[in-house]
Amino acid sequence: MAAEGTLHAGFVKLTFAATADDHALRKGESDSRWKALATTESTVALSVSTDNLTPTDLASASTFRLNPSAAVNLTGFAGGFLSSRVVALMNVGAYAITIKHESTSSLDSNRFSLAGSADYTLAPNSVALFFYDVTGQRWRKVS
Repeated sequence: MAAEGTLHAGFVKLTFAATADDHALRKGESDSRWKALATTESTVALSVSTDNLTPTDLASASTFRLNPSAAVNLTGFAGGFLSSRVVALMNVGAYAITIKHESTSSLDSNRFSLAGSADYTLAPNSVALFFYDVTGQRWRKVS
């Protein structure tokens, strides 16, 4: 049995297709077709507000598990310059992470440019996708 479809999230279009042969991912076997989706950064502990966050697997990971030990601000995220990329920021902690709009605390090219020029709260147990706009040199939240 095959499944396929398209997901439109703002200006990002994700297309997927799966067949009965795609059971390898469920069994935990390596399958290079899923590498981009399955690559996950180790949990990043956040104890204070952070500027220019630079996780250790920045170049290869696409999902970043953030674990705040208190309510914190995130003013910038490095690595967008690597290409127009999409990253998932996961809040796996018990406290909110406030993504700051155009904070001058981070380098210009690491900043978030958010809808309505407003900060975004990444609540506990939630995930947000961000797209790096190479021309504008900003991270933009995928709606």
